[in-house]
Amino acid sequence: MSDRTGPSTGDKRKYSGTTAQKHKFYKYQGQKRGGGGGRGRGGGGRGGHDRPRSPREHEDGRPKLNPLGKYRTSPMPEMFTSPGICVTTVMHKERSAEAELIEYLETIADEIYPETIDSGVKQEEDADELDFEAQLKKDLESMDQSKKSTRFQLCSHDVICVIYINVLPPLSPYKLVRHIMEQAESSARTGLKWCKRIIPITGIAGATIKQLSEMSSKVVEEGFKTEDNRSLKFAIDTNTRQSDRLDRMDMIHTVAAEITNINIEHKVDLKNPDKTVLIELYKNSVGMGIVEDYERFKKYNPGSIALAASQSKSKSTQSEPSRSTAQPEEENQYSSSSKTPKHVYRQRRAEAIGALSKDDPSDINQKEEEEGEFKTEVKAESGQILENPKGDLGEEWEETIVDGKVERVRKDGQ
Repeated sequence: MSDRTGPSTGDKRKYSGTTAQKHKFYKYQGQKRGGGGGRGRGGGGRGGHDRPRSPREHEDGRPKLNPLGKYRTSPMPEMFTSPGICVTTVMHKERSAEAELIEYLETIADEIYPETIDSGVKQEEDADELDFEAQLKKDLESMDQSKKSTRFQLCSHDVICVIYINVLPPLSPYKLVRHIMEQAESSARTGLKWCKRIIPITGIAGATIKQLSEMSSKVVEEGFKTEDNRSLKFAIDTNTRQSDRLDRMDMIHTVAAEITNINIEHKVDLKNPDKTVLIELYKNSVGMGIVEDYERFKKYNPGSIALAASQSKSKSTQSEPSRSTAQPEEENQYSSSSKTPKHVYRQRRAEAIGALSKDDPSDINQKEEEEGEFKTEVKAESGQILENPKGDLGEEWEETIVDGKVERVRKDGQ
């Protein structure tokens, strides 16, 4: 037997001798990757005793700022508790839809309501004159999460593919949404990738017939107001989410009664209404909004509006080149028609030949002579036509008349 004291094949793990693993402690010491342990035991391997960095922290440990933090409150309000904007989104893209819509609404609010721009966000005219410390202080104040937005407020979304944004006064939900639709139609494009339908909600009430009637009377009076008090055509559309508190037809009859109470001449027209009343029932709340051009704006879907506008523009651009190509074709037709066809020349030649056949033989000889053809003569004695080549024969030829015909014979007899 061998006297080898080293470990056998089955005793490798029990061998307590020196191995290369003992140098691992020195290799990763001071690099915040843990100490020894070799195979990952006891704090070794993937980082040891260091706390893993949170995804909400920077590399230096500072907490990351949530870009939507100033639009959130604790606790977050539920949907349909105050006037705002109800939005349907792509599935599992509710947070992305909130971010892009809030950014878009802020831009529109700066245009429509410049007086509501926050002092921390508003660009100062003398910003270039400030020193570095003052400018840094202003930037930090603008990023302060404790200072909440005075325009919009996000709500908790318990329904899949639906978000709700509270619009704080003096901003009007309908004006903001209308501006989004008009921009999508005029530019044939939209910056909202995850948002589908955007519905303005101007009135909120409890999910009872009495509360709905009281709320709708105020909303309808404001929405159906006209300068000349003329009659309008209207339609009512309802939508229910996670609620069975109210029946659809009961809501329609209640709102229609309030509309006719304002003006008895207001009529229902589902195909071409002047005003469309939108009713949203959610749990124990009901919201209502009155919009115009409901079908024109594709039920207030900016993506569908941009698609239809781009298609109409492409059709118009395709029709213009077709018209320009049709004009040269017409010109070619006119130019070709101005040329004389070949059959006209043939007809003229036939008429000329017929006219020549009726003329006197002497006139024919004269015309043929002018055209370079053989000259013809009439023999008075025999009455036969003699043909002579144009020009003189020469001295080596002589002409003889045999049986009324002219024969040309060489004088040398060849």
